[in-house]
Amino acid sequence: MILSPVTKPSPNTGKQTAVGRAGTESSRRALLDAVGVILEREGLEGMSLRKVAAQAGLSHAAPGVLFGGRAAMLTAYAADGFRELGRRMDIAEREATDGRSALAGTGLAYVMFAVDEPLRFQVMFRTDRLLPRDPDYVTACQQGFIPLQRAIERGRAEGSIRADETQDVMLTAWSVVHGLANLWFSKHLAGRVRPDPEMIARRVTQLFAGVVMRPPAGGSDAAGDPAPTPEAPAPADASPPDPAPTTEAPGAPPSPESTPSPSADAD
Repeated sequence: MILSPVTKPSPNTGKQTAVGRAGTESSRRALLDAVGVILEREGLEGMSLRKVAAQAGLSHAAPGVLFGGRAAMLTAYAADGFRELGRRMDIAEREATDGRSALAGTGLAYVMFAVDEPLRFQVMFRTDRLLPRDPDYVTACQQGFIPLQRAIERGRAEGSIRADETQDVMLTAWSVVHGLANLWFSKHLAGRVRPDPEMIARRVTQLFAGVVMRPPAGGSDAAGDPAPTPEAPAPADASPPDPAPTTEAPGAPPSPESTPSPSADAD
């Protein structure tokens, strides 16, 4: 039989490929879900590829095959966290009636995500344990803050934020809610305020939004120029102390030192 350089694929090839992709994605999801379980049970230091694979019911080699190592798997887990954070902030911004309520609402969503998923939240900023230059992680970080950008742009369009203030407002807003989340984690608020994180976050974000979103002077933008689109914050590269990480200013480029050494991928 003479073989042609161009052969017809088997009728089942497409189905087999689709099944393979579905199986791979299902296994990846199982492993990422298992990361959360292991973190809850043993903490970041106690997490290993073998433990995650066992929790997911997969071969001990599965994390290495599907992710490439511990740091890569944690990076995917952190990127998922930024996507969920962005989803919650997006809902809050879209439900707001004006810029002030949008700024307060996105801030409240940020803090409550941190309260609801404290371990994931802290891993998201542990770039000493992640691959901070990973494209999927970088994109997830940037897109996660788009709802905050929109809230600030609404305030500028309403005349309550000057065009030249947008970057400063974004950095300050992020600092307020991230700092509040860290204060809650570290228990420094214990005995000082009522033990109700949602109530605290709501009051703080509403106060901040009320101060920042000033009534327009003369009904026009004080700067007189179109506002530049604010740059989305990127997570800091410095290794923060446990139990809660600290962050640098938005947009700080990752440093080579923050890329984990090969030993970080060891089981």
